[in-house]
Amino acid sequence: MDNELNVRREILAIFNQKRHDYPEEYDVYLEKIEDMVHTLVSSESTPEEKQAVRQFIDLEKIRNSQRIANANAYNAEQLHMFN
Repeated sequence: MDNELNVRREILAIFNQKRHDYPEEYDVYLEKIEDMVHTLVSSESTPEEKQAVRQFIDLEKIRNSQRIANANAYNAEQLHMFN
């Protein structure tokens, strides 16, 4: 998954928090997302760094599975309303 857009989409689908979820730390949250994207797409990142980020993403996917499912259902509902 070297394509930055695909990496960004994958990460944002898992880390789908909004500003109201992090009222004072939202910028820090966004920086962490950008750091993960950069690590995964950068040719300067080592395989170990990329693996560590992948493991963190996989763990968050498991931890936040209900929130992710709720967000996906909401997005599908919104698409259905406009079609």
